Amino acid sequence: MGKCRVFLKVIIDTMVVCTMTALVIITTGAWTKVGPDNAADMVPNAFASLFGSSLAGSLISVILFFFVITTVLIIIYYGEKQAEFLFGHRFSIVMRGVYLAAIVLGAIGGLQFIWQFLDLLLAMIALPNMIAVVLLSKQVKSITDDYFKKNHKQTAGKKQNII
Repeated sequence: MGKCRVFLKVIIDTMVVCTMTALVIITTGAWTKVGPDNAADMVPNAFASLFGSSLAGSLISVILFFFVITTVLIIIYYGEKQAEFLFGHRFSIVMRGVYLAAIVLGAIGGLQFIWQFLDLLLAMIALPNMIAVVLLSKQVKSITDDYFKKNHKQTAGKKQNII
């Protein structure tokens, strides 16, 4: 049941909220009225043309609240499951604390700090993967060559039998 709920949240976030927002922007023509430099103003302008400024602001706030809450829950869930898979159940609980601390830091930290922190985290993810790719490149090449040799022999034999 838990996996179904997570999947449902992803569907609601991505397919429903984002698609409906895009359709409102397109159908109201807000995308033609606002330049690309002020793209963040498209949604408020689109909703304001339909509901008026005050109701549009409230509606956007509610939608954004639910979008953020479901996204944060999904990220925490995925992070916990990844930690549990790699290091065991105890570490998944530690990761929950790390994510909650990150939420607090994000709420009180400045935007510049958040971007730098996210860049650091991305580097922490990318560097081990790049090192692994370099260290395993000979083995991957060998396995890939072996696979294509076997696969090519099988398809070549089938083609000859067909003709």
